[in-house]
Amino acid sequence: MLDRLLTSAVPGVASAAVALVAVDGEPVAVSAAGELVRYADAAETLLPDRPPASADSVFDLASLTKLFTTVVTMSLAEAGSLGLDEPVATWLPSYYGDRPSITLRHLLTHTSGLPPGRRPDGIAPESRWDFVLSAGVTGPPGPYAYSDVGMITLGRVCEIASGASLDVLVERVVTGPLGLADTTYRPGAALLPRIAATEFKPERTAAVGGGAAANVVRGGHAGLISTAAGGAAALRTGTESSGQAGSVVRGGNAGLISTAAGGGAALGTGTESSGQAGSVVRGEVHDETAHALGGVAGHAGLFSTAADLLRFAGILRTGGAGVLSAESVAEMMRDQRVAGASFRQGLGFRIGDPAIVGPLADAHGHSGFTGTSLVVDVERGLTVILLTNNVHPLRGRAGIRDLRNAVAAFGHSLL
Repeated sequence: MLDRLLTSAVPGVASAAVALVAVDGEPVAVSAAGELVRYADAAETLLPDRPPASADSVFDLASLTKLFTTVVTMSLAEAGSLGLDEPVATWLPSYYGDRPSITLRHLLTHTSGLPPGRRPDGIAPESRWDFVLSAGVTGPPGPYAYSDVGMITLGRVCEIASGASLDVLVERVVTGPLGLADTTYRPGAALLPRIAATEFKPERTAAVGGGAAANVVRGGHAGLISTAAGGAAALRTGTESSGQAGSVVRGGNAGLISTAAGGGAALGTGTESSGQAGSVVRGEVHDETAHALGGVAGHAGLFSTAADLLRFAGILRTGGAGVLSAESVAEMMRDQRVAGASFRQGLGFRIGDPAIVGPLADAHGHSGFTGTSLVVDVERGLTVILLTNNVHPLRGRAGIRDLRNAVAAFGHSLL
């Protein structure tokens, strides 16, 4: 049945899909269908080499990243490094000194009044964090208004409170203790063959070579972006230009694809070209804002597998999994009584989101724009994970909501 659900959705809904259903942390159904990279361009030109998806395929998690940021925040709160009801201005006075009523809890529950997004990709690299963090509010705190800006801000607060970058915090708090070897920001060469492609983006081209690593100023603190294999820098600022039309961007530290600036030879292999300006993104964060900020942000940027997400879900299912205290998990899962949402809002996690839970009305979870979803029904011990690249080669492909709910319903049927 799970196999049929996925094969019926491929390639119409997504070119690749992986689903995993587990009871009490043990997988009871796993299925993979489709091809990790199918299209060369926005016209859906088929590639000659289309590697199949498998159970251990790696997907861009998109907004599932917010759940990891939430766990990092709760861990820092446990340690006394920050308080959930402290004003954001405590940590970002130059940006929030004039709005002291906005707290970290508001950021976690999307009730801060901050806008949904503020894309900095047209801004000079050294000003991008300033641009995002200075976003004005659309209204007073209180009503629900989904905000990537709020979660980006929360990630920045975690960095300031801890003195460590967000990618280091995620590794220190979550992926390291849980042994999530395939969960990372800016995936490197080793993961690339298993990564599903995402959208064709006219504005992106293959990475440009250079002699020094690129930097983005992170709210007044310079942060290293990434360094490509062989010592060449991969500029991750959203302003790359290779002069080559129509390639597949291969991300992380996998090496350069097109001929680098200054006449250097291409380091990557298997570059697909369609004759159309732009690139199909693979192994590089899909989200434009996260990409412009260097690939690491509180709202998007993580890549992972279904098996790793199952272990992550153990934080909810077991009351902490050694990562958080039972009290922190209970607060994270508690209905925060937010007005204006079509679901109940916990801290980071949604409760009973009709877009993903099917008949699991009290399940916790979240979805991601690339076509991902995580559903955890703690009372039933049920975890349902769906990873797809619904945005390949273009966003707006119909059917992802139906597929998410159908996979959740299948999980429910096993009980």
